[in-house]
Amino acid sequence: MRLQGILIKFRFIVLLTGICCVCSTIVRAQYFADSSGLEGGLAGQVLESAKEYKNRTIYTNLTPDVIDSAPDNKLSQIITDYIRSKMNKRLSNEYEVLMQEPEQLRTIYIISQVEAEVNNGGFAQFYSSTAGRLGEEAEKAFEAIQASHLASLIKKANSTYKAEGITDKLKSLDEQFFSLYEKEDLCELKVKYIRKNKKALTNN
Repeated sequence: MRLQGILIKFRFIVLLTGICCVCSTIVRAQYFADSSGLEGGLAGQVLESAKEYKNRTIYTNLTPDVIDSAPDNKLSQIITDYIRSKMNKRLSNEYEVLMQEPEQLRTIYIISQVEAEVNNGGFAQFYSSTAGRLGEEAEKAFEAIQASHLASLIKKANSTYKAEGITDKLKSLDEQFFSLYEKEDLCELKVKYIRKNKKALTNN
């Protein structure tokens, strides 16, 4: 009986602790939503981003109409989503799928991946992720959209990584990558490239 009483008390403590944790999480989320200096609160921005991802249309068939009707700021994402729809959830077959796609599609996808990885954690993250296998292809991709300064930087990053692996030298290249946004507008260059190559992008 004494053992049973101890077990009951233990279960009660565990239950009470769980309730406190849930309440604390709710309070923290409410705090961020109410007091964050960012528009809509930090929690609101995260929820909005997740909602946008869940609700956006994923095209599994690219057509000229899809390209023509899409606003400029959505074009790159539409192409990235289209190619990813052919990959498995872990993206372990990313490289294999890409190599079967037309050059124009690969170009936009690869540039978007470089942007995402470098902006998130620098070139160190890029080479640590599955996207790191696309280093040499990235040089060609940036050249294709006429982002020559960034193409040269990617070439330098590839050489550094091949010679020394993940090193602090890559951090200085991160800063150069960010500063080059002022010289080469990737969003504008990608849009021009997509519009110009609409036929090749949709003929597959």
